[in-house]
Amino acid sequence: MVRKPNKTYLPVFMALTAALLIALVLALLFGSASLSLRELVVGLQGGEDYAAVIARYVRLPRVAAAGLAGVGLAVSGTLLQ
Repeated sequence: MVRKPNKTYLPVFMALTAALLIALVLALLFGSASLSLRELVVGLQGGEDYAAVIARYVRLPRVAAAGLAGVGLAVSGTLLQ
């Protein structure tokens, strides 16, 4: 018996991906020194003002490390099942 693919996975996957991207942007914007969206974009593209330093050298590595930790936990949970 061949199972038909469930088409409800695609909307759920898209919604979770959108939520992940929104969380990523919010994590980069908010902190002890809040940045505007414009300051964040300019800071990630280049520049040497305080927004660029905060965005590239403090928040981006922190968000990347959190993402890698989440991936590691997902993989270890999958392997343990």
